[in-house]
Amino acid sequence: MSKSKLSSQILDIGASGGTIDRSVHGELIVITKGGKFFIDRVDTIKIMTNYAHEFTNRINIVFSMQLNDLMNYVVKDIENIKGRIMIFKPGGKSVIDVKLNVNIGMDQKELEAFKNSGAKITSTQVVSVTAEGINEDIMRKKDITLDGIYKDMSIDKLLNTAIFGVSSAITDVLSKFGIGNSIMGVDNKRTYEHIVLPTGTKLLALPKVLQELYGVYNGGANIFNNIFDGSTSIFPTHRPNLNIFSDNKLIIYMTSDKTVPGIENTYVLDGSVLKVITFSGDKMKHDQRDVKNTGTKTIVTEADSILRRPLQVYPKNMTIKSENIVRKSQHKKLEGSNKIVDGGITNNSYNVRSKVLENDGHFIMFEWHYSNSFLLKPVMPVTILEEVGGTIKVREGILHQYQSVIDGAAKKEFTSLLVFVKNETKSDSKMDKIF
Repeated sequence: MSKSKLSSQILDIGASGGTIDRSVHGELIVITKGGKFFIDRVDTIKIMTNYAHEFTNRINIVFSMQLNDLMNYVVKDIENIKGRIMIFKPGGKSVIDVKLNVNIGMDQKELEAFKNSGAKITSTQVVSVTAEGINEDIMRKKDITLDGIYKDMSIDKLLNTAIFGVSSAITDVLSKFGIGNSIMGVDNKRTYEHIVLPTGTKLLALPKVLQELYGVYNGGANIFNNIFDGSTSIFPTHRPNLNIFSDNKLIIYMTSDKTVPGIENTYVLDGSVLKVITFSGDKMKHDQRDVKNTGTKTIVTEADSILRRPLQVYPKNMTIKSENIVRKSQHKKLEGSNKIVDGGITNNSYNVRSKVLENDGHFIMFEWHYSNSFLLKPVMPVTILEEVGGTIKVREGILHQYQSVIDGAAKKEFTSLLVFVKNETKSDSKMDKIF
């Protein structure tokens, strides 16, 4: 790796680890009716997190047990197996109590036949076992439904009382991610005479339902329950200037070198700013069908103020423009990503803004070796730094997903980061540009 502006910063991050033990490993207690089994090394832990579209983390594990213990205790009571997963990382450990859905490769008929046979397995052969860890509290919350008519109600108040059972004044104090339950301040400040929820609305789908019906944010909405720290957060999934609302930030130092000589420390936490060294940076294609249907600029007239000028929604500037009329012939002349779409009449311009922002970007995937995914937060603002021809190129985005694998034998974690990056324009070259 040649000495350059960016490589010197990368080497500084690598040197910041000192003699700190950066090893990562997992342990497991399998809890059955017949007893507890301590697994001192989990072979693989896979953590899948999608902040933009899912409501919690998913966790899969691979571990080893003796065949007699597996069949006589786990399989015999397979519907009721509990587990305590312990993940040890730099700075502490995370303990997760879960229901274990164990995959033993038997269909229901074979399983019932074995359970009813009374057979005892004596083999002490060590076998590999795969299981999914389920947080039962979150699953119970998932099954709660809401419906009805809520009078004199704001979006903020409904979300706070339904999800957290508290007033917005309390959650405002906890508005920074990572501190208990929090809701990022909503854009829709209106108090409605009535808010009507469809029958069977799922509690954990409430932000998305309200976004579709009334509007919550100018950039999508989701709720996320963190399986590791127990926090619940409500936030926009696409939003310009997101980093002025969150203290937590992620800076990605991008290099094409798969191995940086002498560096195993690939991150440093500087206050609330996480700096990481990543490899590759593969650009993923964004589905252009939605762009052609919804465009990157939409004109709507708000239903409750029909005499106002049409609202022109751009990815960067969500402002009312001076044009009163846009002829449909103009729309036909514009193709693809520059297409202007006539959004008609709506009382939910927030959702229109959201769809425009979703179309104004693409995804980039990064590899983060020797990682610590516990430091990641929902939809963190991301700054990507890459050296191109001696110049540092700066791009801005939002962390949407990550997938981590903890290798028990190597005692290392490897993480793939999926970042939604705003499409670049000629004016996006400044270092201090904010997405």
